Amino acid sequence: MKRRLRAEELEMEKAAIKIQLAWRRRDAKNLVKHMKLRRQREEEEENKAALVIQLAYRRRKGKMALHMKRRLKAELEQQERAAILIQNSWRRRDAKMMVKNMKARRLREIEEENRAALTIQLAWRRRKGKMALHMKRRLKAMEREQRAKEKNATYFLQYWFRKMLGTLHIHLHKIAKRFYDEWMYELNSAACYIQYIYRRHKGIVSYHILRIARKQAEEYQRERERAATYIQYIYRKKTGKLAEHLKRQARKRVQKRQRRLNETMRFANTEWKPDFWAEQLSNIVGENIFESHQQTYDTNIWEACWDNDTSRIYFYNRITQTSQWEEPSVI
Repeated sequence: MKRRLRAEELEMEKAAIKIQLAWRRRDAKNLVKHMKLRRQREEEEENKAALVIQLAYRRRKGKMALHMKRRLKAELEQQERAAILIQNSWRRRDAKMMVKNMKARRLREIEEENRAALTIQLAWRRRKGKMALHMKRRLKAMEREQRAKEKNATYFLQYWFRKMLGTLHIHLHKIAKRFYDEWMYELNSAACYIQYIYRRHKGIVSYHILRIARKQAEEYQRERERAATYIQYIYRKKTGKLAEHLKRQARKRVQKRQRRLNETMRFANTEWKPDFWAEQLSNIVGENIFESHQQTYDTNIWEACWDNDTSRIYFYNRITQTSQWEEPSVI
């Protein structure tokens, strides 16, 4: 609790320090601003006072005429600079207009040259009898140009529509993904072609084709099985037998799991006879280790087996097909 109060006090102190710093910064800015304004007013008053003093001094000393000459000269120089600036602007405008007129004249000349060339081409085609073919080509070119314009206009409208809806980034992401997929397709095609050349060089093209055909057949078989399963599902759903089928499948899974748990101690690919393991272990140990167990239970029902993982004997029932670690009861 004390730590929490201490932390809150520290936070309050930090907040107070920030507020004080902001307030002092504001006061300092206002103070500097007022000082600048006051200094400007003082300078203006000093300049006015200096001009009054200078005028009085010049009148007294008779230098007013010289001062007026200098002032007129400065005004004339200022007017000359203004006139030069106006002349530069006007000449710049004239240069721009001249360049614009030259471009327009050049465009007109190009259009006239194109019209003249078209006239010559038309006359030549009429003479050679190729006018119909030329008109067809021209119509096709005009149609292509019109379709391109319509396509560009459509793209522009789609761009603004997506921009207004805020989905432009999604569309750009799709375009980038499409380009990436096309690029990956080209890379995969190149890789497949290189692999084909390598296999042809090694003489294993037929084996690769057979493997691909086998893989496609397996995939086709899996698709058929999935389709059959889906059809069965639809049929059972319509006939109302889906719940019964699911219960039956669940029961089979439980039975399979129980059978797997009961058969965990069985050996794969071996004979399930105690005599076989007794013979094998007797050859290694030199005595029959099952001798004491075979005398206390019915050997026609139970058989003693050896577990290599735990190095223990367990008993298997031939009738119930179950296994257990404990020795069966005495007959």
